[in-house]
Amino acid sequence: MVKKAFIKTMEIILVALLTSIFVLSILPTQVVTKATAGKHYLIKVEDDIRAIAVSGRRCMNESAPGAAIEELKEMLPPGTGFQVCIDMTPEALPDKRVSVDNLFIAGNITNLTYNHVKLYYWSE
Repeated sequence: MVKKAFIKTMEIILVALLTSIFVLSILPTQVVTKATAGKHYLIKVEDDIRAIAVSGRRCMNESAPGAAIEELKEMLPPGTGFQVCIDMTPEALPDKRVSVDNLFIAGNITNLTYNHVKLYYWSE
């Protein structure tokens, strides 16, 4: 009787172990390259981006005027194209590998709206 219980316990442990190994091997793992890891450009220019979000502009590229655009040009590596969009998807992006940086800008108690700012950037 004790031997049957021990065998059943070992069987359950083996099934649990094999199941967890199977599930962990199937789940995709996120690969973070050193080139894109830790790049939070929008948070560094948050105050200027807030001003743009309030002014009603919706999509801007590197040729648009503004302090935030100039700061982004300085922060991004040379030869990097970019587009900043507020609450919308850009109409056209280049056929290249495009990275995205997100920033949510919330309102205050009297204005409970929020803006979703996305920075799309790519190597030229």
